[in-house]
Amino acid sequence: MTFVFKDNTSFWKAWKKRFCTKNLKSASVVNGASGDEHILKESSEHFSQVGQPNTPDADYKYESVIRQFFISRSCSCDEGVKIVDTAGVHS
Repeated sequence: MTFVFKDNTSFWKAWKKRFCTKNLKSASVVNGASGDEHILKESSEHFSQVGQPNTPDADYKYESVIRQFFISRSCSCDEGVKIVDTAGVHS
């Protein structure tokens, strides 16, 4: 089931059917936002920020962190570790 292509009412109906039980009430306030429209906006903004792909600079940073991890444990970075360039990968 995908939630991406649903209008606001269908989204919450599908969400509640999938994730809520009869004993569990939906939150009425999320990060200070109340009401379906505002909670949906708050959730969308939050998850769009935490789901961003790495930038090239972040890729280099994480590569450096991993290399330092292996160096600190006296391992060769070339032994069984393949660094993959994801620039050409499309979702």
